[in-house]
Amino acid sequence: MDTITIAENMVSRFQSEDPIVAASNEAGECHNCEKKLAAGIEACNWIFTAAEAIRAIYVHDIEVAGVDFNEASSKIRHLYEWWLQPCDTVEATIQHVENLNYTVANKDAYFDCKQRVVAKLRSYELRDFSLEANEDGFFDGAFGDASGTAD
Repeated sequence: MDTITIAENMVSRFQSEDPIVAASNEAGECHNCEKKLAAGIEACNWIFTAAEAIRAIYVHDIEVAGVDFNEASSKIRHLYEWWLQPCDTVEATIQHVENLNYTVANKDAYFDCKQRVVAKLRSYELRDFSLEANEDGFFDGAFGDASGTAD
């Protein structure tokens, strides 16, 4: 009958979650979270690098074959928006991993990137508002007579 008891124990172990496997799975989740954050941080840095290159071309009035500033600026803006899309899922994963009592090493750098991206998108929105307001005549006469003559 000992073989039946051993078999029962083996089936019981098979049915239950092995603590070693559970710990390994948790460590894997932490590792995957860190890899995702590292990829996000790297992508963020590349977006800002590309934006700076486009800005330098514009500011220094450099002509680069095949580069249209407005098109490039639009693509950069799209990249900022695209970068934000997985953030809710990423942040839920961070919370999950922290709930497993793991420290997420890249968390602060990730949130710094997110803050930079959100700020950049806000600057685009303010610029758009400013341009639209100017086109609508919102600023006409707001700063006095532009002709330099007194009334």
